[in-house]
Amino acid sequence: MSAFIESIYTHVGLGAAEKQELIDLHYRRDIKKGTDLLKLGENSDSYWIVEKGLLRSFVISPTGDDITTNFYEPREIAMEFNGFFLRKRSLEAIQSLTDCVAWEVSFKGFSEFMKGNGPFGTWGREWMVSYLVKRQQFHLSVHTNAARDRYEQLLKERPEVIRLSPLKHIASYLGITDSTLSRLRRHL
Repeated sequence: MSAFIESIYTHVGLGAAEKQELIDLHYRRDIKKGTDLLKLGENSDSYWIVEKGLLRSFVISPTGDDITTNFYEPREIAMEFNGFFLRKRSLEAIQSLTDCVAWEVSFKGFSEFMKGNGPFGTWGREWMVSYLVKRQQFHLSVHTNAARDRYEQLLKERPEVIRLSPLKHIASYLGITDSTLSRLRRHL
């Protein structure tokens, strides 16, 4: 099994047998650039931990615009929460922007494991709170910070997203047009 997956769960607090059971839930996926891991409206039966490469989640606006809602880099978990936890049709799609290696975990395996492993539930809640706080901070920044500030923050905190993602996805993620992003990049 991958040392990478073991490293993800170093602070979970499980015994050796439980930790191995958790690790065995993961299946390695070699994903080609442009692969749709989850399409809009599909049932979300898995989540993915990125080992290598870049994934993104996105929606389609009522006017048909493709809007990137998040990027997932190595050591991050790509998950569509509505579909995965509420067992509803997905509100977001997940797609690879590069060739990737990711570790897939099924909803069924995840649910069965959660029933008997309290320490994993604690770790999961801590991860979820951290993730949701970051998402809320970004969401609020779209409404309270200038486009230049949002771009500079993304450049500082997530340089691999800037390096690997097409500009149109970065622009939609930041809530700006492609031409505004081009102007910002020229003036930095």
